[in-house]
Amino acid sequence: MRSIPPLCGQRQNSSRELYVRVSFAAAASPTTARPPARSLRFTPTQKPCLEASYKVAYRIAQQKKPHTIAETLVKPCALDIVELVCGKNERKKVEAVPLSNDVIHSRIVEMSSNVLKQVIEELNASPFPFSMQLDESTDVSQCSQLLVFVRYVKHDTRSIKEEFLLRLTFRNYEGFRCL
Repeated sequence: MRSIPPLCGQRQNSSRELYVRVSFAAAASPTTARPPARSLRFTPTQKPCLEASYKVAYRIAQQKKPHTIAETLVKPCALDIVELVCGKNERKKVEAVPLSNDVIHSRIVEMSSNVLKQVIEELNASPFPFSMQLDESTDVSQCSQLLVFVRYVKHDTRSIKEEFLLRLTFRNYEGFRCL
């Protein structure tokens, strides 16, 4: 770290002044990609709020509802219920639960990729080969979809398990010829 000379006509009196000058110089430097952390005002989500956000996203995905329902219906209803039953202090805690459209979407995508990862891990751990079932369908707009299911023996229980693995979408039938 290079030292920064005192400002013209001033002495270096305290470590606080040095910190302010170093922060100012770093912020003014063209190599600095981000502003100082104090100006971001980012607070991490607390664990109970994060868990509540995942549970709401899970229920929305189960019911196949639009992601915006959390922001427009679920959160306002939850805030009203908590305020009436528990009081205004608890309402502030519930307000901290992130339920925007983008948050719900990212939570659902993250849970989906986690399930896929678990299925692949179980396939790799299976002591026997697995079988695949492929189902192709084309809708009226000539959009083809390929669904892939797998059947395998689970390694710890020795039971047969069948899971949906993935879906591939192609705009025309030509996409399947490359498979």
